[in-house]
Amino acid sequence: MSILWIGARHLHIPVVSLLPFFHAFLLLDVEDGLRTFSGDRGQGMPAPLQVYEARYTRSHPDFCNVVALQVIGVEVDANTMLASFRSSLKRIGERRLTYNLLTCNCNMVVTTLMMNAGLEVPPPPAVFLPGYGRSIL
Repeated sequence: MSILWIGARHLHIPVVSLLPFFHAFLLLDVEDGLRTFSGDRGQGMPAPLQVYEARYTRSHPDFCNVVALQVIGVEVDANTMLASFRSSLKRIGERRLTYNLLTCNCNMVVTTLMMNAGLEVPPPPAVFLPGYGRSIL
């Protein structure tokens, strides 16, 4: 069994990072450490929405400027969550969506991951998470 957290951090976009917009991410405790799941703004114009799963380390952007981190599941099956999250990330990525700070972003990715895994979407972990509570799929 594993622990699942939801977190929020400041955005890493110049100038926008000064505004009260926050980036949501999920953390899952797995055998080899913590994994983070979310989406972010890709490179280019228009910028694509890039989804990701990554090791949660000091060098990962989700590790920096965290404003909230709360437990949302204490006895979740890590293998089931990994399979569900990976399947949802793949489906979102296949849609080749364009990133939008307010309407197609990391917060919608996180909501979609939770909904598709059959989890109840908790109240937002920070004050302003545009798109949170809405599914991309």
